[in-house]
Amino acid sequence: MVDRYATRVVAAVEEAAGDAIISSGKLRTLCSVYREALSDSDRICLCAMLGAESCGLPDKLAAAVAAFFQANVDWIANALPKDMPLKVRRKRAAHILATLQGAMIVAGTLRSYKFFDDAVADLLDGVAN
Repeated sequence: MVDRYATRVVAAVEEAAGDAIISSGKLRTLCSVYREALSDSDRICLCAMLGAESCGLPDKLAAAVAAFFQANVDWIANALPKDMPLKVRRKRAAHILATLQGAMIVAGTLRSYKFFDDAVADLLDGVAN
């Protein structure tokens, strides 16, 4: 189930990103895919729910959840400007993913898409600067 979910998310991001070559366009695309998932189902990311309890999951399932998050970090790091050192891109990618996941959780809890939108706007402003 996690593998199918991860495949759908990656496919949605790749399809939405299309031929975008500008880093900010790719990151906006990623944020919009997360936003659509939140608004379409009123649910947070499946892997976020499972990841919160990963210590109690069977090893194979925990590894699949970790792979989902790692694939997201890798995609984001690859979308960031190539003139940025890889170590910096990976650190920033982790921050972006953590912000998106956390914003989904809090927005779902508060039942406020505005919370997610505000967090994403702030995040994208920080990436652009």
